Parts: sequence; structure tokens; C-alpha cells
Amino acid sequence: MGKPRVQEVLKTLPGCSQTGFYEDRISLLRGLVIFRGGDFAFTRYGRYDDEQRYDDALGLLTRSLVQNGQNTIAWYVIAYIYHEKAMMVTRQMNSSLEGNNKEPVHRRWSPQTIEDTKIKANRRSLIYLNASIGTYSVLIANNAFDVEAYTRRARTFYAAYSKYEQNTEFLKSAIKDYSCAIDLDPLSYEWFYERGMIYSYMGESERSEADLKKSAELKASR
Repeated sequence: MGKPRVQEVLKTLPGCSQTGFYEDRISLLRGLVIFRGGDFAFTRYGRYDDEQRYDDALGLLTRSLVQNGQNTIAWYVIAYIYHEKAMMVTRQMNSSLEGNNKEPVHRRWSPQTIEDTKIKANRRSLIYLNASIGTYSVLIANNAFDVEAYTRRARTFYAAYSKYEQNTEFLKSAIKDYSCAIDLDPLSYEWFYERGMIYSYMGESERSEADLKKSAELKASR
């Protein structure tokens, strides 16, 4: 069986007629395919390392948003890609440090070089996480009732705090987002649990215990 053409795939997407399709949906679909490592015939792309693939996908998804700035799927995938780029930088750093440890002692990096490598990688990761946070902010601006955007942004705030910069402002922002999610979806035990964990990291044991207790009650009632 041959590979599907872009028109055939687009017909399966909501809003695409059987006789036509829109440029924003072509860019969106191509971006998604590249991001997932796909190889549809209508793309002219081969296999890439993660960063090149992510950047190509970002370019196509951004082009999709130029055509349709309300394309929620594109915004979500862009936010996710930025988060993945942050994780990729961390993986690359860890791989470099592991490789350095396997070198003969006389060829290993100095302690200062190791520290500088960590600082540069963490700063780069933080840039990508901030881009992810900003993208979720756009989704929230477009739809103040988007629970998923609030919780994903909260998790990204926590990732920025726990992995790259021990700044409690990140935790405070995460608390605000989880609180918004709980206001919109008060029966979800997940949001109470995750907010309770953030409170525990902030040393607010009473609030943490209250949220974790509420989470357990909601989960048991299901």
C-alpha cells in the first residue's frame, strides 16, 4: 500500500471538506508528522536528530498559526516541543558528563569546566521552559476556561523550579495555576494532589495536608 497523500489525510481532520483544504492545516499536519518522526510522502524530510526535527516542526506549526492564530492544537504542540527541547538539553548534558567520566583521568574536564557546562545547559533549558510557559499563557488568554492549559503550565513552572532554578516564584505561579484549575474542575483529585505536593515543597504543611486529604477523598468517591 502506498503512503497517504496530504489531501487524503486532511480529509480526516475536522473542518476540512472532501474537496478542499486550508493552508494552515497543511502546515499543522506536516509539523505534527515531522514532530512524531513520520515519513509521509508529501513531506520532503528525512530523519533528523531531535533538535533539527523539533525546529522544523516548530517552523511549520508557527506557519500554521500565521494562517489561523486560534489553532489550539498547534499551540499545544509548540508548548510541548519547547518542553521537550529543555529535556533534550538535559539529556545531552548528562551524556557529555557520562562520557567525560569514562575518559582517562588526564583527559577529563576540570571541575570548573564541568560546572560551566552544567550552568550553560541549565540556562538554555530554562529558556525553552519559559517559551513553553509563554505558549500556555497564550492558550489561557485565548480561553480562560482551558483547565488543561493551566495544569500543563503549572507542571512546567515546577519543572523550571526543580530542575533548573530553585526560585520559589515558580512554585507560587504553579499554585495559582492549580488553584484556577480547581476552581474550574473542583472534582478532579489530580489537581488537589499536585497542588498539595507543591505546598509541601514550599514548606506549607497544613495546606499540603488539606489538599492531599481532599485528593484522597475525591479519588475514593469515584
